[in-house]
Amino acid sequence: MEDTMLFRKCAKKPVFQALNAFVNSKYCIAVLAFLTLCSNILGAELIVYTLVFSFGMYFALFGRDLLPLAPAVMLMYVSPSVHNNPAMNANSIFYPENGLWLLVAYLVIFFTTVFVRICLRYGLKKFFKTKRAFAPALLFLCASFFLGGIGSDFYTRDFILNMRYCALLFLSFYLVYFLLSATVDFKKVPKEYFAWCGIALALTVSLEVLAVYIQNGVIHEDGRIFRGEIYTGWGVYNNIACAIVMGIPSAFYLAAVRKRGYLYNLLATCLYCAVIFTNSRNGMLMGLVVYALSALCLLIARPKKCKETFLLFGVYAAIVAGLLIFDWNGLATLFNELATIKLSSNSRIVDYIEGIWQFLDKPVFGNGFFACTAFKWGEIAEQMTFLPKRWHNTYIQMAATSGIVGLIAYGLHRFQTVKAVWQKGNIEGVFIGLSVFSLALMSLLDCHFFNIGTGLCYTVFLLFLDPRERQGQQELCRVLKNYQKAKKGD
Repeated sequence: MEDTMLFRKCAKKPVFQALNAFVNSKYCIAVLAFLTLCSNILGAELIVYTLVFSFGMYFALFGRDLLPLAPAVMLMYVSPSVHNNPAMNANSIFYPENGLWLLVAYLVIFFTTVFVRICLRYGLKKFFKTKRAFAPALLFLCASFFLGGIGSDFYTRDFILNMRYCALLFLSFYLVYFLLSATVDFKKVPKEYFAWCGIALALTVSLEVLAVYIQNGVIHEDGRIFRGEIYTGWGVYNNIACAIVMGIPSAFYLAAVRKRGYLYNLLATCLYCAVIFTNSRNGMLMGLVVYALSALCLLIARPKKCKETFLLFGVYAAIVAGLLIFDWNGLATLFNELATIKLSSNSRIVDYIEGIWQFLDKPVFGNGFFACTAFKWGEIAEQMTFLPKRWHNTYIQMAATSGIVGLIAYGLHRFQTVKAVWQKGNIEGVFIGLSVFSLALMSLLDCHFFNIGTGLCYTVFLLFLDPRERQGQQELCRVLKNYQKAKKGD
C-alpha cells in the first residue's frame, strides 16, 4: 500500500514513517483531546481548527490511511466553547461574518484532497463497491428522513428546512462511515483503538464539565447545583451526559484486556461520577444501566479478575455509604434541584401522546421533522432554525416524522447492529455494541439520536463494529465456557 501513497517518495522516508506511526496511535488521540480542551476551555477554536486542519491535510496527503479522522470527528464535536456558543454570543465564530466561511473553506479543501487521494489510490469503482455491513440499512434510514412528511401540509410548508436538516442527518450518519469503511484496513488497526477513541471523548467531556463548574459558577452560595448553568458551546447537561456515557464501555473493555485493569475500572467509575455531576436524570439512570451491563460483561469476559473487580466495587460501595451516612445533608443540598424539579413541567407523557396523534394522522410517511410543537427548549435560538424541536424519544420521533416507513427503517438498522455484535463474535464487538446501545438507550428519553454531532460519534463506533472478520460465535462461546468453568471452580 505504501508505494501507492501520494508523494510516496516522501512517505517512505524514516521521518514520515515515524510521523505516520504516531498519527495512527493512541498518543495522537491524546494530542487531539488536549487541543479539544484548549478550544473548549480557552475559546481558541480558530487556532485549534487551523492546527487540526493542518494535521488533516498531512494524513490526507502522506498518511497510511484516513483512520485519524475517526477520533478527530468525535473530539471536534465537543470542541466549541461557551464563549463561541452561537445561541449565547452574537459574535460567535460560527456565524458567517465571524469565521464560519473560513471553517467551511477548511472542510472543502480537506475533503477535496481526500477525494483526489481516493481517486488515485483506490479508484472510485473499488471505493463504491466496498462491502459495508451497515450501509443498506443506514441508507434506508436516511431515505426515510427525506421521505418523512410526504402528503402532509408540513412537508410543503417546511420543505427547505426539512431537506436541509435531513441532509445534515445524512452526512452525520453516512459520510464518515462510508468514507472510512473503504479507506482504512481495519485488520491492521489495533483492537484497542476504538476504546481509546471512546475514552478520549468521555474523559475530555468530563474535564469540560469540571471547567464549566469553575467558569459558570454552577454551585451557588447556598451549596446547590444549578443545572441551568451546565452548558458548553456544543450542548447542555443532557448532551454532555450522553457523550460521557458512550465512553464508559470503552473503559471497561480496557479493564478486561489490560494487565492493570483496575485502573480502567476506576476510570469508568470516575466517568459515571462525572455523569452524576451533569445533573442529567436521563444520564444518571441510563448511564447506570450501561455501567452495570459493562461491569457484567467484564466479569464474564475475564472471570479471573472477578475477585479484583468485586473488591473494587466493595470499595466504591463503602465510599458511597460513607458519604450518605456522614454527609447526607451536604449531598441533599448539592443535588437539591433534582429533587425539586416539578415533573409536570418536564413531563414527556403528554407530548408523547401528541406525537402518537401526529403518527395516526399520517401513518405511512408521518409529518416531517418540523411538525413537532413540543419541547420548546429543543430549539436553541429563534434564529437557528436548522434544528427542529424534537419528540425526545426515538420511536415517537420516527413514527411522527417518517411514519411506518421510518419505524421499519429504524427497526432494520437496530436489528443489524445486534446481528453485527453476534457476527463479530469477540469481546471487542460486545463492548462496542454497548457504546452503540448506550446512545439508543438514552434516546428513549431524549433526542440524542437526531443530534448531528452525536450521530458522528455513533457512526465511528459503527465503523469498528462492522463485522469484516466474522469469527462466528467461537470466541463468545469460548468466553462463556471459561466463565462457567470459573464459577464451578469457585
